[in-house]
Amino acid sequence: MKRVIWGVAAIVLLGVAGVFSVKEYKTWRRGRLTSAAQGYLKAGDYRNAALTAHQAVTGDPSNVGACGVLADLAELARSTNALFWRQRVVDLSPRDSSPRLLLARTALLLSRWDLASNALSAIDSASAAGQSADYHKLKGNLSWSTHDWAEAERHFVSALRAEATNEVTRMNLNLVRLVSGNAVQAGAARNELILQSTNHGIASTILRQLVEDAARRKDWPSAISFSQNLNEGTPSLADRLQYLTLLHDKQPADLAVAMARTQSLASTNAREAALVAQWMIDGQMRDQAWSWLRSLNAAMQAQRPVQQIMGELMVLRRDWPAMTRYLTPLDWQETDYWRELLLSRSAREEQNAIASRNHWLRCLKAAGSNLERLAHISKTAEGWGWRDEMDESLSALVRAFPDQRWAEEYLATSLHRAGKTVALQNLFARSLEHNPASPLAKSNFAILGLLLDPKDSKYHRLMAEAYSSDSTNAFVVSSYAVSLHFQRKTQEGLQALERLPRERLEQAAIAVWYGFLLAESGQPERAAPYLAKADKTILLPEEKKLLARVLKNS
Repeated sequence: MKRVIWGVAAIVLLGVAGVFSVKEYKTWRRGRLTSAAQGYLKAGDYRNAALTAHQAVTGDPSNVGACGVLADLAELARSTNALFWRQRVVDLSPRDSSPRLLLARTALLLSRWDLASNALSAIDSASAAGQSADYHKLKGNLSWSTHDWAEAERHFVSALRAEATNEVTRMNLNLVRLVSGNAVQAGAARNELILQSTNHGIASTILRQLVEDAARRKDWPSAISFSQNLNEGTPSLADRLQYLTLLHDKQPADLAVAMARTQSLASTNAREAALVAQWMIDGQMRDQAWSWLRSLNAAMQAQRPVQQIMGELMVLRRDWPAMTRYLTPLDWQETDYWRELLLSRSAREEQNAIASRNHWLRCLKAAGSNLERLAHISKTAEGWGWRDEMDESLSALVRAFPDQRWAEEYLATSLHRAGKTVALQNLFARSLEHNPASPLAKSNFAILGLLLDPKDSKYHRLMAEAYSSDSTNAFVVSSYAVSLHFQRKTQEGLQALERLPRERLEQAAIAVWYGFLLAESGQPERAAPYLAKADKTILLPEEKKLLARVLKNS
């Protein structure tokens, strides 16, 4: 009987233990996943850190540790996702100031001054966190980023008071004083920075700032000396090219040796080799760049960055047959649009219009709906003087990215200057589709329609709508006045124009139409000074034709 009782008791206890282990298992597993993710991160195994942290967050979206790991990983990649995960940790730990400090740090790294400011503003400056060195360092860096030198100095002084032996904070304080505008203070900071530049951990940062400081003061010997010291350490390619630029401009006798060293260091890295060659091209050393690139080994010359800079050099050398032979068999994959553009140029230079056009169309096709590629194409076409092709590539860009206002405005200006009225109206039609309530979009589209067909009532209706919505925009008003003139309501048009401020009527683009309506209403003397401004504004062919008679009589 006793054995049975103990058996029952054992079963009950085991059952309780089983229930307990099921409840605790998930918590234990989440903690294990978080610890594993943190371990992977510390060991530099970012792939497993990400996989494990995501697994932990999937099981528990409130897992602060796992969210922190994902924030750290995103920050290492300089991804804006880091801001999401930092904010997530802040939301999960509202009473803890440490996550806010980390959020501010990440925001500063990603140049989001507004988010950094918000995160730091949420910390009570009188609290322990608000008195900490980390807080003052972040506030100092934020003030540095926004060029508030006095505020930056104040915070770095406070940070240094809390960490008197921190050389990085001391460096930051001296850097602020270096640019503060106080010559005495800047001189003292400069001397301290020179002493600090022997500290290997911060030497590069200090020397870069000392080079810039010397250049601002036009102390070229010091700039060259600091740059030379920087290049004797572990310089970036930008540091090496800056040194070459200083020697090229101010101490050319020493350029050859330094350039040979830079070329040697870049000769095993295709991206760096292309950048060095580009620097040489920009410095009017095209032949030297060509010779050096041709001296690279076959494996390097087969790399796309080297091939691309070779193609650009061939344009400058104007050896079109050789350029065609070189580029034709290549495949630049996602940047093949650039190869096709270069081939279009060489074909045009060889007077092969059909081949040039075919390569151009293939260039646009390869670019697809990629903003950077289309912008690159349009900029290059403009640089070559290919205005029609620039307009065509910008049109493709505007169609794909209607929110890129700069492209629409640039294209509108180009079409206007070229007198392409129909193309300009098509552009304004697309603009109106995306901004149907905009008075200016309505006005721009309608006035071009009226220049092409003054009797079309739909354009008159659209113009009236634009004026009704905005009777203060001078461009809308002048276009509306022309619309009224076409409807034999010239006096009403003049009245609308004369409600504008006098200084707006003096602007050439407005004055010419005010003068036109004055002349058409039988007031040639008053019209003359306004019509005289016609040569100070750009007119479309239809506008010139409309104005021709009154301009002749003015």
